[in-house]
Amino acid sequence: GTAYLALGEVEPARRMLDVAVSKEGQVVEIWVQLAVLEQELGNHSAALQYIGIAEQIGGHKAQVYLNRAYSLERLGEFDAALSAYQQFMASEMTPNAESLRPSVMRRIALLAERQQTSEQDIPRSSS
Repeated sequence: GTAYLALGEVEPARRMLDVAVSKEGQVVEIWVQLAVLEQELGNHSAALQYIGIAEQIGGHKAQVYLNRAYSLERLGEFDAALSAYQQFMASEMTPNAESLRPSVMRRIALLAERQQTSEQDIPRSSS
C-alpha cells in the first residue's frame, strides 16, 4: 500500500491497506499509512481517526505525533497542532523522522508566533 501511495495511486493503496488491516490490524504503521492516505485526499478528520487508532494500539511514536500535528494544523486547530509538534520533537525518532526536525522546528516557531499574535489581539477589559 505504501508504494501505491507514494505513486499517487490512491485506490490501489486503499485496497492494499484495507487488506493489511484485516490481516494485521495491530500494526501501528498500517494505521498511520491510512491516515496519510486520507491526508492526501484532504480528509483530515478521517486521518485523525486513524491516528487515534494507531495511538490506542501503542503508537506513541514520532510518526503518530507528526501526522496528528499535520492534520490538526490543516483543520485550523493550531494550539493542538503545536502541542502535537512538540510531542514529536520530544519523542524517540527513526533516522527518517530525525531528518524532519528542522522543518518541524519551523512549524513550531510559526504556530507559536501565531498563538502569541492571537493572544495579543484579545481585547482586554479595562476595569
